[in-house]
Amino acid sequence: MLVGTVVRLKVHCLGNPAGTLGVCYDKYELDGREGHAFIFENGNYDGFGPEEVNDCLEVLTVHEQSTIYKFKNVMQLSRDFENGVFADAFTYKQ
Repeated sequence: MLVGTVVRLKVHCLGNPAGTLGVCYDKYELDGREGHAFIFENGNYDGFGPEEVNDCLEVLTVHEQSTIYKFKNVMQLSRDFENGVFADAFTYKQ
């Protein structure tokens, strides 16, 4: 999965109802396992392992503009969210 991938929640998560959109902002490895971090429409964010991605997220598309996002830290991520960096990705309509 690429940074910039737009997903839809299959379940209630992080204060978001099922159906909420999210954007992958980082790929990482933790304890030898791949993970992907997503920020959601309400500004909450978290990492998901492969099983959680399959169980909780529906992959929709890749938002090209978001593929260049470079995660630095959560403080900057929150500022970027507030400044509308992900706003276009959250307008995805299937």
